Amino acid sequence: MEKRLFNDPEDIVSQMMEGSLMMNPKLRSIPHLGVLYRADAQTPEALARVALISGGGSGHEPAHAGYIGKGMLSAAVLGRVFASPSIDQIVAAIRVVAGDKGVLLIVKNYTGDRLNFSIAAERARMEGHRVELVMVADDIATGIPGKLQRGPQGRGLAGTIFVHKIAGAAAEEGKSLDEILEILKRVIPSLATLGIATSGCHHPQGGESFSLDSGEVELGLGIHGEAGVTRLKLKSQVENKKVADELVDMVLNPLVQSLSSEEVRDGSFALMINNLGTTTPMEMAIVARRCRTYFQVEGNSKLKIERVICGSIMTALDMSGFSLTFLPLFGEISKYLDAPTEAPAWPRIFPQDVDNFPKISQEFSAENMEKPPSHLTLSWNSQLEQEIFLKILRQVSETAVAQVENFNAMDQVVGDGDLGNSLKSGGKAILQVLDDGKFPGNSAGPSAQLQILAGILQRSLGGSSGPLYSIFFLKMSSRLQELSDTFKLNPKKAWAEAFLAGINGISQLGNSQVGDRTMLDALFPIQQTLHENSTSWLNNSIEAGRRGSESTAKMLPKKGRSVYLGDRVLGHRDAGAEAVVILWESLCRVLE
Repeated sequence: MEKRLFNDPEDIVSQMMEGSLMMNPKLRSIPHLGVLYRADAQTPEALARVALISGGGSGHEPAHAGYIGKGMLSAAVLGRVFASPSIDQIVAAIRVVAGDKGVLLIVKNYTGDRLNFSIAAERARMEGHRVELVMVADDIATGIPGKLQRGPQGRGLAGTIFVHKIAGAAAEEGKSLDEILEILKRVIPSLATLGIATSGCHHPQGGESFSLDSGEVELGLGIHGEAGVTRLKLKSQVENKKVADELVDMVLNPLVQSLSSEEVRDGSFALMINNLGTTTPMEMAIVARRCRTYFQVEGNSKLKIERVICGSIMTALDMSGFSLTFLPLFGEISKYLDAPTEAPAWPRIFPQDVDNFPKISQEFSAENMEKPPSHLTLSWNSQLEQEIFLKILRQVSETAVAQVENFNAMDQVVGDGDLGNSLKSGGKAILQVLDDGKFPGNSAGPSAQLQILAGILQRSLGGSSGPLYSIFFLKMSSRLQELSDTFKLNPKKAWAEAFLAGINGISQLGNSQVGDRTMLDALFPIQQTLHENSTSWLNNSIEAGRRGSESTAKMLPKKGRSVYLGDRVLGHRDAGAEAVVILWESLCRVLE
């Protein structure tokens, strides 16, 4: 049996947080919400400065909790392994650290993070907080081999930690939110990161993310276990004693080429050498050595490297490999990098004095989303309708839990392999509410119950699944309420139109459409059959969804993490679309 240093995989994040609190007495937590924050967050001194929040899925340690401290982050929000934190988690973090000077959210450019942090920012603004958001996209691997370049489609990688440090130092200096944003407008587009791996990583609830044959490496990969944009064969063999140098050159050559001639001519740079997980300190030192000889001995570049930061900065669990990041040192950037910080994971660590910090109450709770909204007045036509709805919820939720390994396996081929974990989490949350008797019965009609369902999924589903499934049911709820008269006379027609509203909600939020290789390719064909009056409409809807899912095997990805794999996904169905079909089949079994 494989020996791993965790207990129940479901408890990994919470137990890791407990350990973090033990190791760093300058941290506080919001129980059950995956939020760690500075112990002095509510002191007058801290509230008089711009608060900085970052976060994302766990598995990237020491990012992001290791960068909480004076001079860097005010708080970090921790999702499940490789899954974005929920909107409620992010809003809770904003509430606990927000002061009069506002809050800056530093977000890595991944779909789930982008969606959840954006919606959380809007919710916090509605509460009266000044919240701004910056998106870090430092990855130069665009998914087009031979055309590695910086751009807005890049993923957020280790360069994000440079943003933490610069923004944190500027905030500690007393700069306003607008002034920090102005600095980052130049910093973020100038970052360039590229990673390479000699092995995949092992998800606590799954297998190895990808496997490599002897002499193979993945270039241009992210930090969630997904494969790179290209797989390369090493020219050197171990006996030639040049493997490490060749790996470094594979990364440095395209990185240098991605820089403009003006950047190379006019500026000095900071270089971050980041351990992706299990690369040993000995190997990291050899990587650093090759970077030095590349620039200083052989003269391959005119870049002036004035700062070198090396270590485990942002990891991908136990992946073996490294990434390199360039940061131009213009203006006062060097000063901000050199400024002191109490964040323990930043390579320049200073002594910590914990005696003078007041104890902050940990009693913070999320809003109770299970209470039926009062403005949704549509009622069920009969007790039987409501009973069928609850049976559907239970049946689909049980299917989501039972299919976890199947969904993960499908997703591992085209993404990061955690779709099953996300859907299982949502299914378990719904089943718990049903079993505890907390799901409203006769006191709430279909519109109210759909909105309650959206709230449950918003909190329990990780990554991009949470906001997408949540918006689907929110839009269904609103449309069904609008169709109150139709619902009384022809409920099937009302449900069909509400279903379409949900699909349109996903399309708008995800900026996607049919043909983009997403869940929409299964949902839309299903919806097209819902107006049928034949007795076989249930089977027809299943077959339509199945044909839609099968069609994705021939599509190049345009959205989601599989976009970075390009044509390597051809021949494999989109996992999100296939999951829709399986869940829809389970729904239809109740209606038969």
